[in-house]
Amino acid sequence: MNKNTCLSKFFLFALLDLFIACNPAEDNSYTLGGQTVELPSDWTVSVSDFNNEVIIEYAPLGNFIDGTNVLAVQFNCPEAGISAFVKKDDPVAPISVKVYKSGNYKLYVAAVTRAGVGVPRELPFTVEKNLLLETLSEANLPDVVEFNLDNAGHKETFYKAEVFIENSSFITLAGALANDEVIVNLDFFSRENTNTVRFLGQEGVYTVYWNPVRKNVIIEPTVPISAANGYYVLTGDKIGYPTTVSSDDIKAAYDTGDGRYTTSWNPGADIRSRIVMRQVGADTYQATICIGESAEFKPFSNTNWGDDVYGAEDCTFSGSDILKSTGNWSPNNNCDFDGYYRFTLNAAQKTVNIKKVSATGEELSD
Repeated sequence: MNKNTCLSKFFLFALLDLFIACNPAEDNSYTLGGQTVELPSDWTVSVSDFNNEVIIEYAPLGNFIDGTNVLAVQFNCPEAGISAFVKKDDPVAPISVKVYKSGNYKLYVAAVTRAGVGVPRELPFTVEKNLLLETLSEANLPDVVEFNLDNAGHKETFYKAEVFIENSSFITLAGALANDEVIVNLDFFSRENTNTVRFLGQEGVYTVYWNPVRKNVIIEPTVPISAANGYYVLTGDKIGYPTTVSSDDIKAAYDTGDGRYTTSWNPGADIRSRIVMRQVGADTYQATICIGESAEFKPFSNTNWGDDVYGAEDCTFSGSDILKSTGNWSPNNNCDFDGYYRFTLNAAQKTVNIKKVSATGEELSD
């Protein structure tokens, strides 16, 4: 964005916010020259990046903002999502804005009068780390987390990163993840093709995990997993996130474990012990899983056993007839133990729709 465009947006934002907030009188009530007004030459302001937290610090403005001639000082950088005002009698406090995309930016700082925006002071700054998820590959999942599989020293390794994901964004898959054998969480992403997924969740910060043995990508929110934040969990024995890798191959790779199935009756333990259900409507949550022959599982409204009210006899099931009718949810003889099933729970009505789906999320016939 060039300077003229930026200043035009700057002026528009200032007028929209401040003319309403300050309720100015006639335009000829000002005595300063509008666009010629400069910030005091001895006034100091700085902008810095601290791990994607952009901090703007400034000295007191004294009587410069008088509420009559100068209405406010605005801090503006549209590319970084920064648009803040300091008005008369506002306390002096740092301005903090989370910026997720790395790059070189320019902060414009200027007085706002009834005649317009004054001469801006330009402060360049750089955000070093890119948290905006645009490409997903092993290379941008640098953190390593290991989980013990038994008491004999066998471990399972995931590669992860905390990222910001925009609404409905298209994300490029690269490296080992650009492979049709890789399943990218089917409830948070739509698989467009081998190299692209589209995000289905709410814009925000998430932790993304990659498991090269299972060839799947798991995603969890960084906020607590609870109904209040738009999530339920499935937990229990012998279910797992979908994977195209067989149980035998997974067991061979780790020399232990339950193959495709990772969960346990401990939803607060870690990512292996639960399946996140994403809210897809009012009181409605969805998760796609693979199911073992001796599986027993149920949904909960948080990772601390919230709302244990969904026994099979308490729920009305529709779609694929794969569960027994009483007790914990467990498969009957109709279940395809090599397949994947999408569960959609209406938590208020205790209705559950079950659909068999492919490795890319398309509905299949039973």
